[in-house]
Amino acid sequence: MAKQFVCVRVIDMTDVDLSVFDFSYDLTFAALLMHPDGRIYHTFAGRDAKSATSHTSLPALMSAMRSTLAQHKDPKNAPKQSIRPRRTPRQLREQAGRNGKNCIHCHQVFEFEYEILHKRRRFKREHLWRWPTPARLGLTLHTDNQVRITKAAGLAKKAGLKAEDRLVKVGPLAVLTYGDVQRALHELPTKIKKLEVVYSRGGQERTAMFALPRDWREEPVAEFAWRGSMWPLSPKPGFGGPPLNAGQKKQLGLSADSWAFRVKYIVTWGSNSHTGRNAARAGIRKGDIVYEVDGKSDFFSMQYFHTWFRFTRKIGKKAEVKIIRKGQRLTIRLPLID
Repeated sequence: MAKQFVCVRVIDMTDVDLSVFDFSYDLTFAALLMHPDGRIYHTFAGRDAKSATSHTSLPALMSAMRSTLAQHKDPKNAPKQSIRPRRTPRQLREQAGRNGKNCIHCHQVFEFEYEILHKRRRFKREHLWRWPTPARLGLTLHTDNQVRITKAAGLAKKAGLKAEDRLVKVGPLAVLTYGDVQRALHELPTKIKKLEVVYSRGGQERTAMFALPRDWREEPVAEFAWRGSMWPLSPKPGFGGPPLNAGQKKQLGLSADSWAFRVKYIVTWGSNSHTGRNAARAGIRKGDIVYEVDGKSDFFSMQYFHTWFRFTRKIGKKAEVKIIRKGQRLTIRLPLID
């Protein structure tokens, strides 16, 4: 049997034209299946809060590539051209007032954009809700066959969809992958109230109409926590470190299933050094064990803790941070600053 090879090119993001290479820059992996002129056929990408690879299986990628090659054989199937002004991460970094010649990570694209909006006093919370996941419609999709519904809840259930239905179009976009569904949702008008979804059931195409509430894009903190673009948000604690394992927690008299971490760093560098100085003035020290903040101690990851802190604590207030230092339990009242 003849072998098939796929060429994958890894490029520096610094001067990439983001109007062409358009995807959710929070992701750790994304593949764009493109026409030679830069138009996008399909977007193979996606993940959830549990795993970076929850929707990037090899069988799904191979299936998407085969289907795209078949689609490409007929010029009538070529995707529509999207005309947008050229913009690059380098330009965004300069507009955000960031200096430096280091490489630019994908998630920093959103970071720079948020900083630009802040500088212009135009940042709003709704700017965070980009590239909504299918879960926002109540859809759970199969990992390998990414248009097959494995569970329909919430809005999807109300619209009449069921498990084993297969998505065909979301809004005006024909979908083949989880990433296609995200792109379709991302490109919907901001104030859309109804969404038409074409699906297949038993080999017959049907249409469902979704009634979208105003806040349908908004993600719970636990689901947003994996996104790298949460890091520039405020307020920031100004410190962090590794979580304790069960043995370490037992030695400190904490339950094995509780949350706790050791302060390994206090931010003393870069544009956020003021947050570290603020934490140090409040009394936070390297080596402290943090086990509760404002009565909450059920964080499932450090990134969830940092996201929760940014989303729920209010600038100008104080957070009550409970720590263990040299066997003694202390409470530190941390002022929350921008």
